[in-house]
Amino acid sequence: MKRVIALGGAVLWAAGAIPGKPDEAAPDPVVDVVGVQVVRPVGFGQGKVRGRQVGTRVLLRVSAPGRCFADILPAASPVSAFRDDKGTDLVPADGAGVDRGWEPDLQVCPDGSRCIVEVAAARAPATGARSIHVDAQVALRCGQGARKHRREELRLARGAKLTAGGADMEVHSVQEGEFGGGAVLAVVFVTKKNPEAIRKLAFLDEDGKEIPSRVLRRRKCGFSGASTHEIIFGLGKAVAAAGVEVTTFEKVETVKVPVNLTVGLGL
Repeated sequence: MKRVIALGGAVLWAAGAIPGKPDEAAPDPVVDVVGVQVVRPVGFGQGKVRGRQVGTRVLLRVSAPGRCFADILPAASPVSAFRDDKGTDLVPADGAGVDRGWEPDLQVCPDGSRCIVEVAAARAPATGARSIHVDAQVALRCGQGARKHRREELRLARGAKLTAGGADMEVHSVQEGEFGGGAVLAVVFVTKKNPEAIRKLAFLDEDGKEIPSRVLRRRKCGFSGASTHEIIFGLGKAVAAAGVEVTTFEKVETVKVPVNLTVGLGL
């Protein structure tokens, strides 16, 4: 069923990536729009305007109580239509520039039941267009169950290694500062294997108490076959080392979510 959605309010970005408890009989996911970005070319001979890529981007929130979103599969997420109400296909016919498709970064709320996904097209709507239509499908990885694994101490310094959820992770960098939400230490982990099986990674102080932490960013860099996954954790306490407790999913499966939306532009 096609829905027409009027936009309003601020875009809400979920910062954490610590899912809650999944349910085998979880309801079908619900999709709603949280933002649209349109950047038109200004004739300066560049594909960007003040650092923003020319084109159209639609931000969607996928909600599914009882599920735990873990990752997105852009290559398995086809976009059948991305056009405005004047019939303009927002993707160049020759495929030049940024093609239609889903961004590889998935932002997940703390309990894992909601995530923000983003689909982009390389063209801006035609002058006078009042809405755009998106017909697509997004493939999301969802985890179930939980297993805990504990490591006594991890040195929070470049080169330190940790195996979690079958992924060999390495500390790429550590930086003190103000990162929002009470985070004062940013720890960047990198791995060549998708860390989607990690349900939660907790840092413990010398007394075994959990240090407040959250995921600041999670992204994939590079191309398929040669990609690197990066997770940045923000800790509420600056420490040189910490105990680590890793909770992994027992099972990760793919859920395909249909997207059929007409979105008012209000331009």
